[in-house]
Amino acid sequence: MLSSSLEKCLVCMYQMLESDKELKISDLAKQINQPLQKTIQALQRMHYQKHIIYSPYQPLKLTEQGKSTAEYLMARDALIDEFLGFLHIEKNFSTEK
Repeated sequence: MLSSSLEKCLVCMYQMLESDKELKISDLAKQINQPLQKTIQALQRMHYQKHIIYSPYQPLKLTEQGKSTAEYLMARDALIDEFLGFLHIEKNFSTEK
């Protein structure tokens, strides 16, 4: 099970890998606005849980489990956004998720 910060990191990785062939750790750290050391710790946790393939000085890769988890998370977020829109909740939209 992933924490909310790891979920955001995994979804960001998935989206960045869809547009680029290679993803560097420094690029991911900039995108999620986290220090490099914290990003590396998050990547090590996701590697241990078999969501990504991580090794130092190598581009990041998602496993099939990581891809399916990221797709699930994006679909879940879209469903929540649609539900909150249906309820006309626009104030604090991001905190309601």
